[in-house]
Amino acid sequence: MANPFYYDGPTKPQDFLGRTDLVRRLADNLCSGESKSHGIIGGRRFDKSSVLAALGHELEVRVHMARQDKDDLRVLPISLSLHQATQPASANDVLGFVLHSIRQACHGSKPAPPFTGGPLIDFDLPKYQDKVTPASFEELEAGVVDIISAAYKKLGLMHIALLIDEIEVALDRPWTASLFGNIRSLIYDSRVKDFMRIVVVGSGRFLSASATGSPLLNVLETWRLQSFDEPAMGTLLAKAQGMSAQTAEAVVRQSGGHPFIAQYLLSHICDQGLDRVTPNDVYKFADQFRDEDRMEDLDVWWSVGLGENGRLAYCALCSTSDWMSVADVRNSVSVPDFQAARGLQALIYHGVAIRDANGRRYRVSGDLFR
Repeated sequence: MANPFYYDGPTKPQDFLGRTDLVRRLADNLCSGESKSHGIIGGRRFDKSSVLAALGHELEVRVHMARQDKDDLRVLPISLSLHQATQPASANDVLGFVLHSIRQACHGSKPAPPFTGGPLIDFDLPKYQDKVTPASFEELEAGVVDIISAAYKKLGLMHIALLIDEIEVALDRPWTASLFGNIRSLIYDSRVKDFMRIVVVGSGRFLSASATGSPLLNVLETWRLQSFDEPAMGTLLAKAQGMSAQTAEAVVRQSGGHPFIAQYLLSHICDQGLDRVTPNDVYKFADQFRDEDRMEDLDVWWSVGLGENGRLAYCALCSTSDWMSVADVRNSVSVPDFQAARGLQALIYHGVAIRDANGRRYRVSGDLFR
């Protein structure tokens, strides 16, 4: 059996699991008459890109299933990673990359086999030359007007959903505020505001940047990812056919539902042989994660991702195996200005901590984090 577990890249949409309800809710909203733009917050290696890829796939399926009826709304997903933008030096460089990505999806060239890709939808626009150039906000807006108008004449009503990954590329730049302001205007008060939506995935750095001056997050419905719950972990573990119940329990105990760590462990288990692995092997793979393979990930989680409040909250949770309330955590830390709720929130969307069933108490998610 081929190893079905991914841990060093986004999960293929056809293999995506664990957050399917979120993807369906986002797609349903984007395809409704009351659609919103969305921000998805999660820590490093926490499935953000996989969620975005699965959402793009779901929207593509719905585009192709739409009836030939002008009353049917089509939502065209434009997936773009800002890492693919060539060394942006200004907000206009990023806006030009956005316009380029939209044009590619609507009237770009189709690659020769065996390569796949090309336009997602065809409505007889002149062939686009596939050249990225900087664009002003006005040029981006005018380009979208042309595309939406052409689509309406040929197919009917169409919206565009920008699915933006790696937003951190645009942080801490002299032009960050200008870019975020332009994106906000595009979906909030431009000529195309009723036809454009965005879904942006980001980490706590995006959350912090938005809290300190950018108005972009104010117009997004925010979703904070959490560790896989019991049903989601059950779906993931079901792919490891032949693994003993005791070994499965060891995976849950070590990973705490963190999708990256769970798939790291399961991938190594699959390579060794599902019917031969014991719980002791799971503990060995967990030690290997901590001590050798993924030390960089742990360092980044600790030094960059969690922030000072998150690190203090983590130390408080590690002091006991019991559940702790926000007040318990706050009272156990003597550092002035410690913000317990914010620190616990950071631990949750990094998958380092989990909430109880009532959402009021917290503990460290998996033994690997202790």
